[in-house]
Amino acid sequence: MSEGVNIRGKNLTSTACTCGKMIQLDPGSIRKWFSGQVNYIEILCGDCRKRYADLPRIVCMTCKELMAFMEPSKDPKSGFEMKSKHHYHINRCPRCAPEATSSPILEQDAWMAGIGMKTPTNQDLIQEIEQKRLQITKDCEKLSSTFKGTDL
Repeated sequence: MSEGVNIRGKNLTSTACTCGKMIQLDPGSIRKWFSGQVNYIEILCGDCRKRYADLPRIVCMTCKELMAFMEPSKDPKSGFEMKSKHHYHINRCPRCAPEATSSPILEQDAWMAGIGMKTPTNQDLIQEIEQKRLQITKDCEKLSSTFKGTDL
């Protein structure tokens, strides 16, 4: 019988992997890594370790746990790139801050600040959508006046 492992202040003998499979926990079943910023733990089954080995990892700086894997990608606007096998960091996650609905990737914020771009907030995105909606409305009105009185 496993003695369990202290995770988030609880002595756990098993937990769910990201795939949903239950993992029996003992001190040897948890991988500990250094992300370049913080030591963190990774709780994955063997299949997920293999499946996600090459993907970029998102690590929470507060609870010091692996939060997610991302597909390698490049932001077309800023040029920020998430590279295979690299670590990226967030300040908080739903585990340590249940009210958190999102958290920016710190490296992306630093990248964007370095090239003079700011990370868009929800308000920025709403404003951008509203501007696009107004432009579409104007374009529709222009087209409507162009075809006024004609049979289509």
